[in-house]
Amino acid sequence: MKLALIALLLATGAPVAAMPEHATTPPQHSSASDEASILAAINAFFAAVEAKDQTRILAAVVSDGLATSVRVDGEGQPRSRNWHWNRYWENIAHQARFRERMKDPQVLIERDIAMVWGRYELQIDGAFSQCGVNHFDMVRSGGRWLIYNLTWTAQKVGCPGR
Repeated sequence: MKLALIALLLATGAPVAAMPEHATTPPQHSSASDEASILAAINAFFAAVEAKDQTRILAAVVSDGLATSVRVDGEGQPRSRNWHWNRYWENIAHQARFRERMKDPQVLIERDIAMVWGRYELQIDGAFSQCGVNHFDMVRSGGRWLIYNLTWTAQKVGCPGR
């Protein structure tokens, strides 16, 4: 969005310096309790996936959001796939047991939206499966933080600590 704003300013002849200062750094209208609530919502989602609890998974997300996987290792271009949350549930329902943990997630919050970014490691049936980066788009609805979109990279090589 910042690049689009700069392009618009340049196209109209307006000096880029006229861009409001807040356009470069989003203001933080949040608290430590918001960050803790957001991370708790993500951890509850991970626990629901591990437990294969459809009700809890779907309660943690906004139904029309997406789960998107981008495979980044291997030959050729990255391969991406996405699912709405009901389809995501169908894809994992009959698979092995997942255990996913994020390391040092970074949280940015602006009122009722937030973004969480962090490296993760996934184990399937107790064995290392993959690592990568998770990106959660979060929204506050009815006083609760929900996952709108989850995008992750998936790789088996180049994982930190491996």
